[in-house]
Amino acid sequence: MLFNSLEFLLIFLPITTLIYYFLLFRYKKEAHLNFLIIASLFFYGWWEPKYLILICLSIGINYLSGLLIIKSLDNYFYKKFFLIIGIIFNLSLLFYYKYMFFMMEIFDSIFEFKINFLSVVLPLGISFFTFQQIAFLVDIYNEEKFNKKINYYFLFITFFPQLIAGPIVHHKEIIEQYSYLKLKIQVVWKNLSLGLTLITIGLFKKVLLADKLAIWVDRAFNYSANEGTLTFIESWINVFFFSFQIYFDFSAYSDIALGLALLFGLKLSINFFSPYRATNVIEFWRLWHITLSSFLKNYLYIPLGGNKKGKSKQLVNLLIVMLLGGVWHGAGWTFILWGLTHGLLLSINHIMQYIKSPFYNNYLKKNYNYICLCRLFTFVLVTMAWVLFRAENVDSAINIYLSLLGFNGISLPTHYEILIGDFAYFLKQLGVSFKNLPNYGGGVQIIWLVFMFFWIWFLPNSIELMSKYNVFLETKDFKFKLEKSLIKWIPNKLYSIFFSFIFIFIIIKIFQGQEGEFIYFQF
Repeated sequence: MLFNSLEFLLIFLPITTLIYYFLLFRYKKEAHLNFLIIASLFFYGWWEPKYLILICLSIGINYLSGLLIIKSLDNYFYKKFFLIIGIIFNLSLLFYYKYMFFMMEIFDSIFEFKINFLSVVLPLGISFFTFQQIAFLVDIYNEEKFNKKINYYFLFITFFPQLIAGPIVHHKEIIEQYSYLKLKIQVVWKNLSLGLTLITIGLFKKVLLADKLAIWVDRAFNYSANEGTLTFIESWINVFFFSFQIYFDFSAYSDIALGLALLFGLKLSINFFSPYRATNVIEFWRLWHITLSSFLKNYLYIPLGGNKKGKSKQLVNLLIVMLLGGVWHGAGWTFILWGLTHGLLLSINHIMQYIKSPFYNNYLKKNYNYICLCRLFTFVLVTMAWVLFRAENVDSAINIYLSLLGFNGISLPTHYEILIGDFAYFLKQLGVSFKNLPNYGGGVQIIWLVFMFFWIWFLPNSIELMSKYNVFLETKDFKFKLEKSLIKWIPNKLYSIFFSFIFIFIIIKIFQGQEGEFIYFQF
């Protein structure tokens, strides 16, 4: 069930919210939490009921592993043993469903087994709930407090706003909130208002921005993979468009997840904070998929030694972590290369930080023009890396990179030859041709491009828009500087009418067939 589907927005969500609050205010016990577990399992099973067995099995084994670790806290050997068994179980589950087919293809190509094997359908959200439970086991091993109520643990994993595509949350941060859900009616109305606003903002980004961009992006990348070669202009326009598409797609999901949690009186960790404002790749990964970055840092990078064992070791650790981060996103050579690319970019970024001069610290660091230039340069680097993330295969990615660099020729639309007059002759002498460009939308795409840049760099993000209200779970890992903005959300009639109009318009668009899957649902 998609967050941007009619059955979710008009049936599942209203019914679930009404029953939840009826149980919350009517009964003293935890009926509302138990109902939320049932609703979340229904939400997950809507896609493929048979995988309910898988997720329940995973939850049961991890919960049991956590209990065994707690009982063995005084015995180092058994404590370590149960932790390792739990991690092996989680990684084995993930490997079988996500990577087995890819590995078999590799072995088949090397040894020519010529075995016909069936691919396995990837269970929704398996990468997220697997990592979340690995973090749980490690935290328990490190003697963090653990509420042993099994319904609390079930809800911690299955809570539908974050089940499919994150954020990856910690048990202590979420389970602690269950105990004070007896809310005053004023607080409930406030949460409903904040939650519905965030959901509407997220739906706007998804339905009216990301899905529109996806039409152009899919056509261009499919053309490159199957039919022909993109020209210089076509490749740059559509690579930029995919960079914006995944930005608004993931930003939309993050907003909706925060909003849905607020509807039920809960707060999730922030997972997205204007990453294209980053002035370097290190900063980008502090703002993009924040909870995944935190997981990789705390449970992989630091255990590998982090930056404590010398500069060269740190760079190796960065490459390993980002390689595994790429593999986490998908089983394929493009994802592996995408992860390695970001590992190299991070390593270069760290090397540059080692050798920064006093001139940088005293002048450039605070120079607005320099900051803007760094933002643009970082955006272009990240965007070029997205080619590997989106391309159908490595050959298609190479073909697009050749086009981006101009090796596949530079062509302008046919009508430009008339518009620029005699200058067209000069351009032809330089090797520029004029022809029909099927994957270039002309002035419409240029307007979209300008609008997208304006949005990501100058408009406030959802957190800044609602900065007067605490809409996300504050943790020690996430520290942000809010940009000053004249636009602020206020719970008044004008804003209520405005967002209600947007929500109705979005519902009409979805009725018309604009319902696309979130990109991160496939991971």
